[in-house]
Formats: sequence, structure tokens, C-alpha cells
Amino acid sequence: MKRYAAHYILIQPYCLLKQHYIELDANDCILKIAPLTEEIAGTVFYDGILIVYPSKPSVFIYQLTGINLSSSELGTSDCGSHCHVQRL
Repeated sequence: MKRYAAHYILIQPYCLLKQHYIELDANDCILKIAPLTEEIAGTVFYDGILIVYPSKPSVFIYQLTGINLSSSELGTSDCGSHCHVQRL
């Protein structure tokens, strides 16, 4: 079993969750998605956004970092050249 937590979890196509964790079984199938209200043993916390992309029957998880999520920083002037995407 694997458990990932992040500032934001984006579940494709349109579900954005703030301060949640996702629990996967050995086959990378989702067991649970819940709010992160306290520290949970065995949970790996990632800075930034985790993107959960469904793929039958399991899911792929990617970490997106290098983006300042404050609304004043988001705009067309910064093309995201400092972003990084990594598959977990």
C-alpha cells in the first residue's frame, strides 16, 4: 500500500482537492482519498500538485513542482519555464 499527500491533488479530468491524501493498493488502484487533517504514518508528502490520471484499472500519479500557486503570480507573463513534472 502507498499513501501520497500534497498541497493540491488534481484528479483528472476536473477535481482539485486541497490538502488531501490518496491511498493506493499494490496494483496502483485507488483505495481512499481523504482530507489530510493530521500526520499519518507511512504517508509521503510532496510539495506542489499531484496529478492523478486514471488508466484502467490503475492510476498514474505525476508531481508538478515549480509553480507559485498564488493568484498574483499566475499569469501569461510567466510561461512556466521553471516547472518540473515527475512520474511517481
